[in-house]
Amino acid sequence: MKSTILEKVKKTEVRIILFFIGLSTIPKLLKLKRNVFYTVNKKIKFEDQLANPNKEKVTGYYQKINDKSAARRFGTQNLEEYSFWAWRSCAPAVISMILKTENKYKGNIYKLVRWMLKRDGYLFETRDGRKDIGWKHSALKAALQHYGLTAQIMPFFHINEVIYALSKGWYVIASIKSRLNPKSGHIILISGIFWSGKNSKLIVYDPYNLDGRGGRKEESLEEFKKEFLNKGIIVKKNVKR
Repeated sequence: MKSTILEKVKKTEVRIILFFIGLSTIPKLLKLKRNVFYTVNKKIKFEDQLANPNKEKVTGYYQKINDKSAARRFGTQNLEEYSFWAWRSCAPAVISMILKTENKYKGNIYKLVRWMLKRDGYLFETRDGRKDIGWKHSALKAALQHYGLTAQIMPFFHINEVIYALSKGWYVIASIKSRLNPKSGHIILISGIFWSGKNSKLIVYDPYNLDGRGGRKEESLEEFKKEFLNKGIIVKKNVKR
């Protein structure tokens, strides 16, 4: 009962914070030109977090993937390692997309997975016993900065800030609801926006494409709002390594 009350209080606090952040960013949006396509890069190098496996060799969601070729593309010859981490590599795949688009990285996804794991980048269990939570945003930021980019974690990320970041030509990494697990999250990359107010469309790169709903796609602002968890990272390419 006590934990439920605390959760409700926390959610209320978050809504209040987001409300004022939204208000503060309205003047910036009013200055944007309508019917303009803002993008950081028109040629994003897409990465499939599962390394494009043969669907017939996927035994089930979060289950073993018996595809040795896909495992090698992912970065390991061990099918157990591949099967475990590929399902959990939306974030490393997004990091890889950005780094490869910026010509700062030529490796595979699993190399990034190992790099971030060495820095305690994956939250396996919380203090209250919840397990297999996902990648820490601090690890994503560290990886981006390691390869010469500037990254800013946004713990209270209002949709208005997403729009403004895209208008400035910045990458946006966004946390959204997972299609596979309603209790979990998923990481996507947003590279641009066709800005026209409520009818705006985002250019999204979803690393999970086994169900055919990922990859590069256009998504309306209203659709994105329904799945957005108001957390993410803004990535700028203004630091030389």
